[in-house]
Amino acid sequence: MNSTTKLLVAGVSLSLACGTDTLPADPPVAVKGGLEIYHAYAPASPAPDVASLYFTIANAGQLPDTLTAVRTSAGMAMLHDMVMEGGLSKMQHVPTIAIAAGDTLRLVPGSYHVMLSQLARPLEVGNTISVTLQFARIGELAFDAIVLTYTEVVERLDPEQHQQ
Repeated sequence: MNSTTKLLVAGVSLSLACGTDTLPADPPVAVKGGLEIYHAYAPASPAPDVASLYFTIANAGQLPDTLTAVRTSAGMAMLHDMVMEGGLSKMQHVPTIAIAAGDTLRLVPGSYHVMLSQLARPLEVGNTISVTLQFARIGELAFDAIVLTYTEVVERLDPEQHQQ
């Protein structure tokens, strides 16, 4: 299996992981009001003015919340989901994403993610971008996301897919 096929399979596998109740093993990058953010990564820009952003939101609290907006230091940010239309997978803007109490939501390739556009400059490996999430209940939650290669992002989001 070539590396492109492996990445495609990994992306499809990762998209099935949303909604899991398993908390990540790494420490959170931000915590507020029962919400914990883990695995905040942005792959290096595939084009000069666009990129993506992935992270995990664990709601360890007793109340649900809703992600209503994302801001970054990199450029314009918009919540997206991947949907099947006419046998093809395409991105679709979503205005909000609900996170039930006790649930974990993974924004990963092939599923929910943040699309970054109108970048001030391309994202380069080794840099970080500042991210601020806006939630309906707890308000703002800020953290930094690490810029890695796409392969490194996929490996960190689901290391079991890449063990030989």
